[in-house]
Amino acid sequence: MDLVEQNRVREEEIFRHEIRKNLELPRSKYNTILGFFNSGLGLWLLSTVSVSVVTGVYSLVNNNIKQSQFQMAQEDMLSLEINARISQWKALTMHLRKQSDYIEPVHFRKHWSELLAPPVRANGISSNVQPVFPEFQSRGILSLTYELHGITKPTMKSEYVEKTEKEIRFLIEWDPISLGYTSIDSYLRELKKYPMCLHALGEDDSDPELDSKCK
Repeated sequence: MDLVEQNRVREEEIFRHEIRKNLELPRSKYNTILGFFNSGLGLWLLSTVSVSVVTGVYSLVNNNIKQSQFQMAQEDMLSLEINARISQWKALTMHLRKQSDYIEPVHFRKHWSELLAPPVRANGISSNVQPVFPEFQSRGILSLTYELHGITKPTMKSEYVEKTEKEIRFLIEWDPISLGYTSIDSYLRELKKYPMCLHALGEDDSDPELDSKCK
């Protein structure tokens, strides 16, 4: 075979080789990854990761549900405790009023402290306003109101958030002795100006303007 023939054969081989290369589909990254996950190691890794993800998501959802249930239960307990103390104090006030309308400012402040102070104080003295739940017996109504406000604030409408914040400020700032009244009725009229269920004192429970929670 002469040199010309050899060159021709070589060129044909090169040409056929190039055609075969062009006809072969290159293996993509997707095919490579798919091939790995079809292997034993890949399937083990995939199952391990899947179980971890599912377990993690389940734990997160379960914890969120438990936290939500705890907050709802705590909100109900705090609301009941606060409203029960207010109701007891209102009953004590009405009983005091039936005995006499006259009262010295310092004595009304002492009566007012029955609502504000913890039912069981550090010195062991018990208030006439009793707790509903034993776990709250050493906490005053302001502490309970703060906690209730913190729990419910993210879910409350802005107008209700403002109302509860006014209630907290009222409990902090209101001092009956500064008013100097000598009449229980005068104090009751003053209390009706403020945003708590105390505004229902002495009112007819059928009054449509009363907050429904106070009836």
